[in-house]
Amino acid sequence: MSLDMMFVRRFLEDGKPAALQEIGITPDMLFDDGKLSLLFSIDCVLKYGKMPDIQTVEIQLGKKITVCAPEELKFYADLIKKRFVANKISPKIEAAINALKNNDTDAAVEFLSTGVGEARAVQKSGADSAIIDYCGDASNRLEEYQRVKALGGEIDGYPLPWPTLNKLTRGIHPGELWFIVARMKTGKTFLLSAITKALFEARVKVLVISMEMSLKLMTRRLDAMIGKFSYGDFVKSELGTDSEVKYAKFLSELETDNNPPLWITGRGRVTTTQDVEMLIEELKPDIVLIDGVYFLSAPGVAAGGSKYDRVSAVVDILQRMSQEKNIPVIATTQFNRTVKKSKLKAGAENIGFSYEIGQNAHLVLGMFQDEDMKASGKMVVSVMEHREGDTLSLLVNWDFTLMNHTDEIGIVHGDDLEEDDKSETIVY
Repeated sequence: MSLDMMFVRRFLEDGKPAALQEIGITPDMLFDDGKLSLLFSIDCVLKYGKMPDIQTVEIQLGKKITVCAPEELKFYADLIKKRFVANKISPKIEAAINALKNNDTDAAVEFLSTGVGEARAVQKSGADSAIIDYCGDASNRLEEYQRVKALGGEIDGYPLPWPTLNKLTRGIHPGELWFIVARMKTGKTFLLSAITKALFEARVKVLVISMEMSLKLMTRRLDAMIGKFSYGDFVKSELGTDSEVKYAKFLSELETDNNPPLWITGRGRVTTTQDVEMLIEELKPDIVLIDGVYFLSAPGVAAGGSKYDRVSAVVDILQRMSQEKNIPVIATTQFNRTVKKSKLKAGAENIGFSYEIGQNAHLVLGMFQDEDMKASGKMVVSVMEHREGDTLSLLVNWDFTLMNHTDEIGIVHGDDLEEDDKSETIVY
């Protein structure tokens, strides 16, 4: 039996007409008997208000549907969508090649852009397809309201290290995709480590995927951050006797206390978004943190293609994945070269690699630090984009001796800093 007929059989067995919208399948994605059967089934729903049974479809086709379809409907749907995308892109690629042979680069780019746009539209189809019964869901909304009220109206998601950002965002919630953006070697991994520490202390199950550095280095940074050891002394193994005793006790308690799971993996295990999804299915974390999202690749994107197309595809998949699996994802990326060392502001247009990062993200955190701030151990953490509306910038401690990356100094207004005690304003 063909893939199309296996899909149709599963669709008929499930008996849910709305499933087509939920998984993003249309009849034009199928061929021959599969397409005819699906069109007939849709027609029956529209005319008679119910799905036909398998025997009725067999009569319409004039042949038996004999082989079973053992997998879930989405399994067949994903294969059909991949085939459909390939069939859509292939003619565009051929047309682009012919245009290049004729030295018509503009036409070639247009063919490829159109093909990529059509492919992404298919890949996104079916995302966020739930239907809410507004009246029937009323009691659930009241329960949610009371739950948030009991938490003080602020934190109903997973917590961040900074109280002001917790108040602004209410934490990070299942289904949200956040990005941390900074210039190269500004401290994205340490900011991610500070968030990991806050989540770990809140007993949240965390999966950290380190695409930037070795697992040994990532684990060392988390040891320093969570245990509060001077990072400079720690990496040189010069903690001193008292701190070494403290470190040994810290490691012993990690193994013996009833701590929440904190998994760390990297590029040896994860190279594609598919690997991320497989790990989520295996480990069942509450949240996923990805350091260096631009090192990930996406299934179906040519290895020799542009970094923009690859990262754009990765971001699209991460957004869909976070929503479908109802899990929050925080990933780090970089600003483009227009953001210089002295710059303390930037917009979504300054994010490197992909326009989709600013477009798809629920929230974007920017990190800014000039030379004076670096010398005095400070960092600006700025909410650059926020789907819920408000943005702000915080000046926070950035101390590698005490491993203090979370204490807030004040809120930045334009070029000014309003200190927490409101005693004075410092101009940066």
